[in-house]
Parts: sequence; structure tokens; C-alpha cells
Amino acid sequence: MTSQNKKRVNKKSLGRRIVLAVVPHRANDYQPHLIRRYGLLAVLFLIVGAQVLYNFNLTGSVLGENANVSLQALLNETNKARKQQGLEEVNLNKKLNQAAYLKASDMFDKQYWGHDAPDGTKPWKWLVDVEYSYTKAGENLAKNFYTAEAVTAAWLNSTEHRKNILDADYTEVGFAVASGTLEGKAATIVVALYGRPTSPGIIPADTAVQGAQGGSLSLVARLGIGMQSITPAALGSIILLTFLMMVAFTAHLYRDYIPADVHHPRHRHNHGAIKMSLMFILILAMLLLYGGGQI
Repeated sequence: MTSQNKKRVNKKSLGRRIVLAVVPHRANDYQPHLIRRYGLLAVLFLIVGAQVLYNFNLTGSVLGENANVSLQALLNETNKARKQQGLEEVNLNKKLNQAAYLKASDMFDKQYWGHDAPDGTKPWKWLVDVEYSYTKAGENLAKNFYTAEAVTAAWLNSTEHRKNILDADYTEVGFAVASGTLEGKAATIVVALYGRPTSPGIIPADTAVQGAQGGSLSLVARLGIGMQSITPAALGSIILLTFLMMVAFTAHLYRDYIPADVHHPRHRHNHGAIKMSLMFILILAMLLLYGGGQI
């Protein structure tokens, strides 16, 4: 056999393998190789490997513990939400940034999560410490979200947090993003302090910071947040899983053609549906992972 003929045979052989990997056919007992046990294990290995490599290249950690949240991005997302409601933009204030950083550092130092510290320290302490005079102020907190878009989306899905973002009285804002260990776990905390400044002087004792109380996010909200904070590696994995769902669906349509001696009758008629369900659950799990976090 000549070298050209060998190449043609190899191409045909490769093409046939690809077809049998994704298309139900008599030659693969109408069960594409890609959705068989060994095919699914190979895909799972590829997905996990992609996440590990991406996280390590981006953050230096295989777990991707560091969030990709910047102060400018938080400001942009905040003003985007305000513009949609016909409100004036807020400006980034250095003193508010400093106060927010002091608050984040205090949470890590004293190991707590909330507006008030265990020793009774209130949010306005940090504004006093940086000598920020105000007539009205508010505080939002977020923990373990991956992007500024996800943080803002979570706040907007909570009534109390949304009030702070869309309060027409506020003209300035400050942010802090800090990472560390909180209650024995790696955490990234975002602190937002909103304010309406007054002339420099003593802040009235009864002028407190309005802290948005922690709210729970619905499943739909977390899925939406996950879509906004998904990484390219995770997005590629979801696309691959969606393709596998299509392959499994096609196999399900050909379930009656599977030879009776291949599988137990119940599995033979449901193998495609089972694989589709598995892919769908994995996609939901990935979205919920990236939509996780606390406010």
C-alpha cells in the first residue's frame, strides 16, 4: 500500500471514529462513545483540568480563591444601575475607600462577618476615623463573589442592599476588596460605603450608617449571578456539556434500536435521558458555584 493510500485510510478511520463518538449507529450499538462511561470520564477529566489550569494561571491557586473584583469595576456597575433608574452618578471618594478598607481589615482581624463587630463597634466608626463628615451614609457587604458584576447583581437582588445603591441622596461611594482567612476559610470581602458629605466638622451623634441587613438570594438570582461571573474555562465547559446533552438526546431518540443483549431493558431505554440529566445537573452545579457568595 502506498503512503497516499495509507493517509486516505487513516483519514477515513479517524472520520469514522469521530462519527461513532457522537452519532448513534449500528456500529456503536446506537450508543455514541462520547456518552459512554469512558467517554464521560474523559470529558470530566478535561473539565476539571481546564478549571485547575485557568485558576492557577489567573490567581496562582488551583482553587481560584482570589476574586477578580476591582474598585473601578464596582463603581462602573454601581453607576450603571443608577443610570438605568435615572439617578445621578456617585463619585469615588478616597476617604470612603480608606474607611471601607479599615472595615474589611477589622472583620479579618476580629473574625466576624456583619455590620457590627462583636465588641459593639458600629460602621460609622470608620468614617469618624478617616474624618469623613456626612449627613447620610450606608454600608453594603459582600463575601466570596468572583466579579464586580456578580457583587452588584447580588446587591440589586436584595431589597435593603438595592436601596443603598439606588438612594438618590448619595453622591459619593468608597469600596474595599480584601482577601484573607475568615473563620478558618479563604474569603474575599467587598465593603461599599455610600455617603452624602457635609461641611467638615463634627458628625452628629445620631447620624448612623444604614447597614443593609444580610439577605438570601433565590435560586434564579444565583443562576443569573453565576452567568455574570463565569470564567472562560467554565463557559467552555458548559458549552461542552451542552453539546453532550445534544448527543445524549439524539441517542435517546434511537433507544429502541439498541440490541436487547447490550443492557438491562430499563437502562437501554433510559440511558440517553439519564446522561442528559447528568449533564444538566453538572451545568447547574457550575453556575451555582460561581453564583455563590453571601451578602
